[in-house]
Parts: sequence; structure tokens; C-alpha cells
Amino acid sequence: MIEVNYKREKDTYSKIFNSKISVTEQVAKAAPKPPPPTKTTEEKEFEKEEEQIDNEVHLMVQRKMGELSFEVKAGWEKLKVKEAEDI
Repeated sequence: MIEVNYKREKDTYSKIFNSKISVTEQVAKAAPKPPPPTKTTEEKEFEKEEEQIDNEVHLMVQRKMGELSFEVKAGWEKLKVKEAEDI
């Protein structure tokens, strides 16, 4: 058991001091990575509500554009209009 621990320590320290990797990088490399964050049920519900609101707003904009007396070109959301930027 002592020999196993001695060999493990020897390998660890030889990698730290013989390589050009700093101790912090070596520890970060050897440390287990945390699992990716998962969304809570509250976050999922919020995203569903947000998507519903976005869909409703999109429909309202489409209806309002149909009521206008002039034509609105497709892709109007991407155009840069100085007056709209001022607002």
C-alpha cells in the first residue's frame, strides 16, 4: 500500500514539476468536471410561457400589418431605420 501511494505521489509531482503546466492547471485538469446544469421545472414553465407570449405578439403584429393602408416589406424586422432606433 505504501509503495502504491509513493508511486502515485511520484507520478503526480513529477508531472507537476517536470511539465510546463502550472499547479492550478494540473488540479483543474485532474478535478472531476461538474455535470452540465439542468433546467428546473420553473425555468421550463417560464420558457413555455415566454414562447406563448412571443407567438401571441407575432400574431398581433401580423394582424396589425394587415390593417395598414400601405405595404410592409418582408424582413422589416432586420432593417435599420433611424427613426425606430431613436425610439
